[in-house]
Amino acid sequence: MNLPRKRIISINTLYRLITERTGADIKKDIARIAPDLKTSTKDGSIRLIPTAGKIYTDDELKELFSKIGLSFERVIRPANVLDEPESKSSKFPTYAVKDAQGITHYIVQGRGTSGNVGMNFEEKIRTSVESAITSGDINQQNSIPLLKQFKDFLDEPQLVFTDFKHGRVTQRPLQPKPNNAGDAIADFILYDTQKAPYYISLKNTDGNTFSNNGIRGMFKHVGNQIVASNEVFEIDPLLAAVNLDKQKVAKGATEYLTRVPSKPGSNQKQVVTIDDNKKEIIKGYLESAFDYGYYYVREKGKGTNDFFITSLLTSDDLENFIGDITSVEIDYPYFFSANGRQARKGANIYIKTTSKPIKILEHGDVVANKVMEHKFVLQLRNAARGVTPIQINGMFI
Repeated sequence: MNLPRKRIISINTLYRLITERTGADIKKDIARIAPDLKTSTKDGSIRLIPTAGKIYTDDELKELFSKIGLSFERVIRPANVLDEPESKSSKFPTYAVKDAQGITHYIVQGRGTSGNVGMNFEEKIRTSVESAITSGDINQQNSIPLLKQFKDFLDEPQLVFTDFKHGRVTQRPLQPKPNNAGDAIADFILYDTQKAPYYISLKNTDGNTFSNNGIRGMFKHVGNQIVASNEVFEIDPLLAAVNLDKQKVAKGATEYLTRVPSKPGSNQKQVVTIDDNKKEIIKGYLESAFDYGYYYVREKGKGTNDFFITSLLTSDDLENFIGDITSVEIDYPYFFSANGRQARKGANIYIKTTSKPIKILEHGDVVANKVMEHKFVLQLRNAARGVTPIQINGMFI
């Protein structure tokens, strides 16, 4: 007698069913306690979208999680900062939490009607600066924290700005050497009584990106494979200098795409041994990613009106800011597990440098000869939801 066949559910399917059920419960609980948060699901995470303009702080989110029986585990940085395997968003932090059954859930708070935080920050600053400059009143200008701190950095507290123009940020090539590109980088331009321009590049506290260049065609999606092409690119000398193997990038990306486990150790960073000649090549491209001809201004803390300011006006300023390369590491795409916690679809070049003594303003104080330790990451990645690397992003962490 033939017995009825039992339906066999794989462990991965069972895990998915459990998380989907408890995930639905979590969304209901959040909607009950925080009705100003619209909930949805995307890319294996629960999305929280503020509908009333309020952005919850980390502490407020942790308190919310606790109220609905979730234990907070950790904050995972956005994937555009580093290619974090667990990150569920390229723009916003991912919060890993556990429910009573010990199942991990990922929660991302978007910005909803608040839009792009960096753009909102820049627009707010530009509006206040433009208004103060249009007034022609030095006291009103000095009441704007950025303007006052910028004048302190210049050691010209009585400087009066008489005109303001919006910048026209444009795409720049990544080349072996830097260029004077202040007019292409500046978010806005200030003019003094002598009509001298001051090009300002403004970043908010999360503004890590300093370059974004296309490499479309370096890798191609053919069938169920990612393959490295034979096309020649201007950044090839950089990739050669850091010993980055395009074939290994393609292999790892293919394994990520097809969910075929990579060899043990594929997730490890590799230390690159480089001689002075290779250091110069790497440094040249890194300087090109920044270029020069402007003042670099970055918010130090959200909503603090505290800015980091330094001059990248000249090629010497830029060279001193980048400084000496102290280490280079690379990693490759890989795939270990289906839950996404052990996988990476992009390749990264990690560059640490020690600056020469440079003049900076930080926490309201001017330091004439500051030596800084920098960490830069060049990411070969797909900015969309695909796998094939199509761009190289520069991140200043």
